[in-house]
Amino acid sequence: MTKVALASKQHWGYPDEWMALWVDELTITPQKLDERDFFVGKNGDEIVFLYSISQRAEREYELEDCWVAPEYIGHGFGQLLFDDLKKRLRALGCSRLKIISDPNAAGFYRKMGAVQIGEEPTKIEGRVFPVFEVQIAKNK
Repeated sequence: MTKVALASKQHWGYPDEWMALWVDELTITPQKLDERDFFVGKNGDEIVFLYSISQRAEREYELEDCWVAPEYIGHGFGQLLFDDLKKRLRALGCSRLKIISDPNAAGFYRKMGAVQIGEEPTKIEGRVFPVFEVQIAKNK
């Protein structure tokens, strides 16, 4: 899973110095596997996509990981991933999903119906992560 996360991030052409800053964040550790719910889409034995979610409050979740293997980017697998994600969140009774996005993925999240609600600083001076929210189900 870490290999897919790193390759997917590198797909955007980030310099090696930036990638080195993100290695710890992108590494799928046993601790992360314990703390988050991970879901994987495969083609045979090959991981096509993976994502993870964590509950932040009652009926509110955050998308922690969202990666499509580079060779599958642009072929509809992101849409499949997001459809699967929303289906799972509805089953959990989720009303809202928070996404802290890589700037290069912002257009994808907008296409999926996410609305930008803010920004968060990154480790790279002058760069920010757009923060999105997706309404999943109405509050009860």
